[in-house]
Amino acid sequence: MPYVLIGAVISAISASFVPDAFVEKYLGNDNPLAILLASVIGVPLYLRIEMAIPLLKVLIGKGMSMGAAMALLIGGTGASLPEIAIVSSMLKPKAVAAFVASIVAMAIIGGYIFYVLF
Repeated sequence: MPYVLIGAVISAISASFVPDAFVEKYLGNDNPLAILLASVIGVPLYLRIEMAIPLLKVLIGKGMSMGAAMALLIGGTGASLPEIAIVSSMLKPKAVAAFVASIVAMAIIGGYIFYVLF
């Protein structure tokens, strides 16, 4: 339940302070780099699915493309800075880079699949 409330607060802040034009310009269907940008933004964020869904609902309402939303969702829930820190304490830097690169690649691929389908 606390994660749902945190997600609602983040969504409310996003709905209030992030301009629609900003979301449409950088994360909308007209920007060919929106999916790449969303996947890279998603990885350092610590998004739990309970927080991501309300946030994405707000961002999609502001003009975010479905592909960018999926890329942000995959990147944000697939890897985060705390997870990268934990993985880096157990693995060598090359393995950590491979982990992050695989998450970003899957986010980009998933984003483009949703971009084509929706």
